[in-house]
Amino acid sequence: MIGRKLAARDFVRIADAGFGDPHNSRAQSLAWFRDRLFVGVTRHPPRRGDDGPELGRWSPDIRITSRTARGRYVDQRGEIWRYDPDTDEWEQALVSPLVELPGEGRVPRDAGYRRMVVFQGSSDPAPALYVSSLSIGGIQILRSTDGRRFTPVPRPGPGAENAWSFRTFAVFDRRLHTSPAGRIDGEFIERNDADASLVYSSADPAGGRWRVDNKPGFGDPGNLGIYELATFRDDLYAATTNSCSGFQIWRTDVEGHRYRWRRVLSEGATRGVANEGVPTMCAFRDALYVGTGRQGGGAGTPLRGACRGAELIRLGPEGHWDLVVGEPRNTHQGSKTPLSGMGPGFDNPTNTQILELVEHDGWLYAGTGNTGSVPLMLLQRHCRRRMRRRVDVALAQRGGFELWRSRDGVDWETVTDVGFGSVGSNSAASMLSTPPGLVIGTGTLPGAAAIDGASGCEIWLGRRRETSPRTAAPLPGRR
Repeated sequence: MIGRKLAARDFVRIADAGFGDPHNSRAQSLAWFRDRLFVGVTRHPPRRGDDGPELGRWSPDIRITSRTARGRYVDQRGEIWRYDPDTDEWEQALVSPLVELPGEGRVPRDAGYRRMVVFQGSSDPAPALYVSSLSIGGIQILRSTDGRRFTPVPRPGPGAENAWSFRTFAVFDRRLHTSPAGRIDGEFIERNDADASLVYSSADPAGGRWRVDNKPGFGDPGNLGIYELATFRDDLYAATTNSCSGFQIWRTDVEGHRYRWRRVLSEGATRGVANEGVPTMCAFRDALYVGTGRQGGGAGTPLRGACRGAELIRLGPEGHWDLVVGEPRNTHQGSKTPLSGMGPGFDNPTNTQILELVEHDGWLYAGTGNTGSVPLMLLQRHCRRRMRRRVDVALAQRGGFELWRSRDGVDWETVTDVGFGSVGSNSAASMLSTPPGLVIGTGTLPGAAAIDGASGCEIWLGRRRETSPRTAAPLPGRR
């Protein structure tokens, strides 16, 4: 049954300004657990310059009192927040503990919380909340049975000793599946690419019994990470990132708890490295929808000088695929033209990532990562006062992530194209369908406070106006 579609006026902001701290820049994970909304927040590390490298030394990234370029100090402890929709109140559920690091003293264990999932393992008396952290000591999963106390579970075995975090979770065949992302290399950290692209699974994460379910990289050394796992029908799908030839998608069924992987899509759907990875996949109706993107929105890749929008692909159960949003081209399955009639990035090339796909109330929603405001924000930081007004106008027209909706997966309508009016919120970092409504957690650009008077991540809740405790004013948009 298809419910009522959500418009921009149906969304209200239930948290802003990074929960009171502008360095809480990314609401990276969401979960609905014990009738509460949980939000995992990742901190933005202080920079020594304007360009903020992907590779950063430990000391400026995780030291509890890290020095910024201007000599100020900021707390770098990740946080988890809990929201009660009945009382409309937030409570801090966790702040990263401190650990001893040789030569550094006491430092935050976690800089943020990357993914959450509710799962009941064989030794869990009830469903528990499992959380992947971004930790100084490498890969770590926290477990909570009450939403108040979070304790680490035993880590998976060989193959991920140098990994930094787990990027994705999926429940399949009554097992919890995950994959490592990033690596720790001495005093440096790589945030995304892993030493070994492995799928781990466990029927009892609390008991520490993990196994590896695939060959490293599925036998291809160009696969530097598994960014997303998703279930569709009776199969598990794994999407890799590949900076040489474009993403791959692999599918497995189960025979006696043994997985048989088959590659169903490769070469970035014949678009190559313009489709470097897959940030999100979502089963909707009778297909698996795939959102593409590039690491960091494209910065640092061979295509850095070109702005290439993300694509939306529809994958059928037999391996046939259609291009929904993207570039027309000839492929191994013949000519492909976008079914929606829309080009890359929903006709906006600065939408370089489709970060989230979520079904809610019978509609499919897509949230983007938009790099359009990045050069304008850098210009605004350095331009003269008489030019600043023009830059502000341009930011109001181009800034902010975009949210789109579709009832059939083919015809798409815009919900907002300016991040609900917050131009510094350049990404829909997380999305979740919950009983109260559709939740969106944003990621913000460093320095957003200088643009629109706000900084830090935001949480938006979209639901039918007749059940909403507040009335939201009409929000601005480009279209």
